[in-house]
Amino acid sequence: MASDKSRSHYQGLLIEDQRSSVWDAETTVSQAEPRPGVPQPQNKTALALSTSGTLSADKSIQIRTQRGGFAQPDGAGFTWKYSADADWRGLDVPASISHYEAILWSDLSAPVKWYIQPHAVTLQDQRVAVAYYKRNSAGATPYGVSVSVKSLAGGWSHVDVYASATAPTTNQAEPNPCLVVLPSGRLLLFHWIEDVVREEAQIRQWFSDDDGATWAIAQDSVLNTVVNLDAGADGYDCRRIRAVYGGGQILLLVHLRSNDGALAKRDLIRQYASSDEGNTFTQIVEFDGATSAGGYPDVVYIEGSFVGAYIETVNPAAVARSFELGTAYQSLTSINLGTIGSGIPAFGGITPLGGALLTDGDLTITASPDGVLYIAGRAVENPVFTSYTSNGQCVIFRSGDFGKSWAPMGQSSSFAGAITDGLAGCWYDANNADTCPRALAMTYAEGRIAVSHNWRANPGVSGTIDEPSLAVSYLGGSSTVTLPGYQRFQTDYRRGNF
Repeated sequence: MASDKSRSHYQGLLIEDQRSSVWDAETTVSQAEPRPGVPQPQNKTALALSTSGTLSADKSIQIRTQRGGFAQPDGAGFTWKYSADADWRGLDVPASISHYEAILWSDLSAPVKWYIQPHAVTLQDQRVAVAYYKRNSAGATPYGVSVSVKSLAGGWSHVDVYASATAPTTNQAEPNPCLVVLPSGRLLLFHWIEDVVREEAQIRQWFSDDDGATWAIAQDSVLNTVVNLDAGADGYDCRRIRAVYGGGQILLLVHLRSNDGALAKRDLIRQYASSDEGNTFTQIVEFDGATSAGGYPDVVYIEGSFVGAYIETVNPAAVARSFELGTAYQSLTSINLGTIGSGIPAFGGITPLGGALLTDGDLTITASPDGVLYIAGRAVENPVFTSYTSNGQCVIFRSGDFGKSWAPMGQSSSFAGAITDGLAGCWYDANNADTCPRALAMTYAEGRIAVSHNWRANPGVSGTIDEPSLAVSYLGGSSTVTLPGYQRFQTDYRRGNF
C-alpha cells in the first residue's frame, strides 16, 4: 500500500501571468518612497559614488569635487547642491554653532519638571534620539527615564520609558541613562536601578524595535557584579553610564565614586563587557584609585576599535585622556593613554588641589562616518591653572588618526594668556562661569554634530544655576556661506569659531 507523502508546507515558484491585469476595484496599493538612483559621472575619473536613504521625487543632487585626494580624513573634499539651486553648499566644520533647538523647557513652576543627565545617539535614518532622567512632581510616579526622538519633519516626540514612585538617592543611584544602537536597528536603553533595602544598584536594559516609539524590558539586571551603595568604605555612588556596540560586543563603562576615604583618588571607572547584545555583562576591571582614577567616560566604535576618553584624576590637573581597545574585554588599565590638549582648558576640577574628588567635569565623544573623531568638553575651573579664572567655555578637539593624536579646532580669543596661539577650539564662550551649556552629550547626524545638553544660568530660574531644561546645539553642517579660515593654507583645524 502506498504511503501518504503529503506535507504541511510546500515550496513553489510563482511566475507572473502577463495575460492578467490588476483588478482595481478590489486592490489597494501604495507606492514605496522614492529611492536615489545610481550616480551618473559627468567626467571620466576614478571616483565612484554610491547612494542610500530617501530623496524627494522632484529633486536631484549635483556633487562637485572641490579638492582632490583620497576618500579619507583630510583627503578629498566636495561641494553639493540641489540641481535647481543656484548656490553650492560647502561644509562648516563642527567648531561653531550653526543651529539650536529647545527639546523640553522647564521654568520650575508647579508641577516641577526636570530633564537632566542626557545621552544622545543617531538612529539608522540619521534622526537623533536623546535619553534623560525625567522628574515631574505631578502624578503618582514622578521619577523616571524618558526618550525624545527627532522626527524627519523636524519635531520632537517624547516617550516615558520607566517611572517610579520612589525617588532614587540623589547623587548616588540616579538613572544616568545611556542609549546603544545595534546593527539591526534595535535601540537599547540602560539605566541604574536602586534597591534601597539591600543598598545595591544594578543596571536595567530596555529595548525598542520601532526607533524609540515603544519600549519593553529586556533584562531587569545585566551586571554580574552589583554596586554596593553602603555608606561604609566598601560603598559607592553611581554616576555616568556609557556604552557602545562594536564587532559583536558591547563595551560598558560606569563612573563610580568610592566612599573609601583611604583612597588617594575616589573617582573610579569600572569596565564591563558583553557578547550577547547587552543581556549580561562581565566585569573586566575597576580603577584602583592610585595609579588609575577618573570619571566622565565616553566611548565610540570606529574602524574595528573601541575609542574613548575620560577625565583622569591621577594628574591634579584633571586632564582628558583618550584610549583605544581592540575588544571590549581588553582591560582599560593595560594600555597606554593619549592626552587631549595641553591641559588648558581643564575638562575637570579637583578639590582640594591634588585631592580625592572631581568637583565638576564634562566630556563627550563622537565619530563621523569618514572616521574623524571629535571630543568636546566644558572648561572647568581648576586651581592648578591660575592663568584663567572663569569656566564655562565649551571646546572641541579633533583626531584624524583614530585617536592617536588630538588638536583643537578653530581660532579663538578664549583663555587669553593661557593659550598664546589662539588655538582654543572654543565653540561657546559667554565669558561667564555660570552661564553655559552643561552635561554635554554629542552624536554625529546629518553631516553635523548634535550636542544635547542642559544649562547653567545665572541669573536663572528661581535663582538656580544648574537649569533642568533640555536642548540641542548643532555644530557645523552644510552652508552656502562657510566660515573663513584665518591662515593662508586652511585645514579643518584652522577655521574661525567663537
